[in-house]
Amino acid sequence: MKKIVIIGFFLLGSWVEAKTGYEIRIDDNGYELKIKMDFSESKRLNSVVQALQNPVLIAKMSNNIESVSLQATDPGFYTSSLHIKSYGMSSELVSKCQEARTEQQWSRSCVLQTQLADGRKYMEWKKDFVRCQQTANRRVSCEFLIEGKMKDISFFRWSLMKAKTLTVKAKYESLISFFKMFYFIENGSFSVRQSKREFENSDLKKSIDDFSENAIQALKKESSYSQNYFISGDCHESFSYRC
Repeated sequence: MKKIVIIGFFLLGSWVEAKTGYEIRIDDNGYELKIKMDFSESKRLNSVVQALQNPVLIAKMSNNIESVSLQATDPGFYTSSLHIKSYGMSSELVSKCQEARTEQQWSRSCVLQTQLADGRKYMEWKKDFVRCQQTANRRVSCEFLIEGKMKDISFFRWSLMKAKTLTVKAKYESLISFFKMFYFIENGSFSVRQSKREFENSDLKKSIDDFSENAIQALKKESSYSQNYFISGDCHESFSYRC
């Protein structure tokens, strides 16, 4: 089985206490993306959750999401519709979501509804989960898990893009969006433009660029690909990799 494994962990020196990391796996069964965000002491759960729930902000942090719309459905559930434009094509992906909130914790789970809109065109299945909690030392920590399996893009019998290549490109955009949001929250949710600029000049952005380039090259050769690195020399217990 061909597999791509990318693992990264970053300690952001300008925010001594803020740390983030990611791990992504792509194989014949689909993909799994894990992201961990440990915010600095000044951040509070309410402000982090408000940013992650904001549909306008989510679209601003993305290179290909044009808008996000939310609509309440069954009690305790709602639909999230992502309007996406990528490679000259427009599409809509609809997910059914549920949130839970306590004083110290917030979570959200979403499942793509492949029978609605354009979900069936691109995905076999997809689900994602995020949990943020205010820890005992009053630090906010968030964990994300995004899983799914993409389809080949074809035009009649012509294959335009293989599923694994499309996965690399899509998860590259996901990582960019998530970590732009991380920079925005760490900057006090003050300036989208400044946060984007700082992220674009960061080692974290470079590592994500490297992931995209290296993974696609590996796929072209149909060989296995593995890479891991930890800038801080540390790793996180929620990741499968161990130092």
